[in-house]
Amino acid sequence: MPELNAPLVSLKGIGPKRFAEMAQCGITTILDIMLYLPFKYRDKSRFISIKDTVSGAEALLRGKIVSWAEEIRRASGKRLFKVTIDDGTGEVDLVWFNYKRAYLLGLIRKGLFIMAFGKVQPGMGLMEMIHPDVSGPMEAMPERGEGIVPVYRSTGVITGRLIGSWIKEAFARWGTTITDFLPERFLLRLGLPGLSDSLKGVHFPDGRRYSFDDFRKFSTPFHRRLMFDGFFSVMLPISAAKNISLAAPMMEAPKDLKERLESALGFSLTADQARSLEAVSADVRSGHAMRRLLEGDVGCGKTAVAAGAALIAIMNGWQAAIMVPTQILARQHHEFFLSLSPILGFRPCLFLGRGGASERRELERSIECGESNLIIGTHSLINEGLIFRRLGLIVFDEQHRFGVGQRLALSSKGENPHILIMTATPIPRSLALTLYAEEDISVIRELPAERKKVITLLAGPDRKQEVFVSLKKALERGERGMVICPVIEETEEQDLKGVIEMAERLERLFPAPVRVGFIHGRLSAKEKDEVMERFRRGDIHLLVGTTVLEVGIHVPQATVMIVEHPERFGLAQLHQLRGRVGRSGMKSVCYLMVKEGLGETALMRLKALAECTDGFEISLKDLEFRGHGELAGLRQSGAGDIALEYMLREPLLLKTAKALAREIITDDPLLERGEHIFLREIAGGPGK
Repeated sequence: MPELNAPLVSLKGIGPKRFAEMAQCGITTILDIMLYLPFKYRDKSRFISIKDTVSGAEALLRGKIVSWAEEIRRASGKRLFKVTIDDGTGEVDLVWFNYKRAYLLGLIRKGLFIMAFGKVQPGMGLMEMIHPDVSGPMEAMPERGEGIVPVYRSTGVITGRLIGSWIKEAFARWGTTITDFLPERFLLRLGLPGLSDSLKGVHFPDGRRYSFDDFRKFSTPFHRRLMFDGFFSVMLPISAAKNISLAAPMMEAPKDLKERLESALGFSLTADQARSLEAVSADVRSGHAMRRLLEGDVGCGKTAVAAGAALIAIMNGWQAAIMVPTQILARQHHEFFLSLSPILGFRPCLFLGRGGASERRELERSIECGESNLIIGTHSLINEGLIFRRLGLIVFDEQHRFGVGQRLALSSKGENPHILIMTATPIPRSLALTLYAEEDISVIRELPAERKKVITLLAGPDRKQEVFVSLKKALERGERGMVICPVIEETEEQDLKGVIEMAERLERLFPAPVRVGFIHGRLSAKEKDEVMERFRRGDIHLLVGTTVLEVGIHVPQATVMIVEHPERFGLAQLHQLRGRVGRSGMKSVCYLMVKEGLGETALMRLKALAECTDGFEISLKDLEFRGHGELAGLRQSGAGDIALEYMLREPLLLKTAKALAREIITDDPLLERGEHIFLREIAGGPGK
């Protein structure tokens, strides 16, 4: 599909600045944007009379424009633009804050008609709809709606609506050039639609063939086909890798490995950690490439096992590499291994692909000549220019994700290096065996003796003072705290606490010597690193942030977490956040701030989290409560990534993908046949 590899700037309205913004999300070509899938759908097929609207519910309205005005809202002092429409049964106000005046003036002409979609809520007199999606103006009252409409996630400053317009243009110009990578005979046998039909089906919903519920649940044949593609893109490289010789470096572990490691760490390994380390030792001694999955909940001590594996490698004259998902986590691993270096002989280096040219060349030189025997980094480790002298072990810390693309890229830098994959997401063994195929699995269930379980408490508005008094006492004891908010800034249209305003309030509540900091996704990587380092050192005592705090922060002094609007997060995500405190022997508490009037289901979810500390059970409860989440595109989630949610929901589809991958590789190991030409890139190795 060479036409689809055309750069994104081929689309109208995309210049260098917008291209750079999209490139940060991995979207650089026409094919990439075609694979950027809707994360939800809206039902704009039925109009509701204004008199029949329900507070808090989304509605599609139509009406005649009767008035408009620019006002100052007394309560907040914020300027707003208000349009009043009438459909014959009543009136409603359409309200915008932070608006573009010229755009809204182009929409409104008294006596003409518009359509509006959004959530209805009580306003200043009339019911109102804040920041609605509008269409118009029209000469007559519209008779039909827009049907089922896809909704795309915004990427920084680029709105989902603008992305949707680019997707429409991409399909209008190149939609006929999409070629399926799966031969038609397989599609017929599996009963799956073609790739072109599937992509068009999810981007341009046909409400006559499938219901809104089908699209909302991602249960159309088109969604199933794309989910199958996600599974298949993981299973094909695994099947291809099994056809490659698995001879690997033979490494002998010293008999006193456990004792050496415990002496350096300063604590005894748990029984689960010891068993996992023994399994790793046996794997690397066998002469066959280790493919081990190390599964363990947040804070269970997987890194200690990784340290033991790395120690075996360097004692046998090999290099070890540790690849992590974030720069913050990479820095923490680097500091951890530096602390072990004088005792265990690690010569670690941190390779992030940043810094000046001379600094980078020096790092590359130390890795290529073997001066550095433990290399820690992010995806920068797969850069083509990075050469290892003798790479014998790779540790992937993939947190909640399961990918193979980056594993293959980094593995190619050694001669069948041993691989240890660490994940904090508990996976049912049957699914793990399906996904990881040839990997053996170790599970760490015990928490280290020095770790105490985090107490999780639900706190309503009547306990707010009690919560912040508890936080104040912890800060006075020299401990640290974190406050999690769902949004960066507060807005009129959403009654949600924001990071920036919360940090300002806490600065007033906790004056000097307490120092308050904040962190969120709009900060640059460098700024986020600086904030995290200041919090780790103790220059910041109270850190306010979004879910960027979910991964990669280890501060033993952090003992109090307050989560605002916890109903906005999934249970598994809350469990990960909760794992950022309680990383020492000190008593730790996580407060879930429950607002008044929260629904029964939402309360049940939060109570389930408060009563349970087992990550696997929480993952299952999360899926049970949340129902159907979003379907990530192949390019959105990264090549070869599968969400646990999809595996739990569609285990038979996963097994079908595995069976087909095995069949194809058995029949054509190097994918040399013409009908398999598009499968070579997915496989990542054979025949590429």
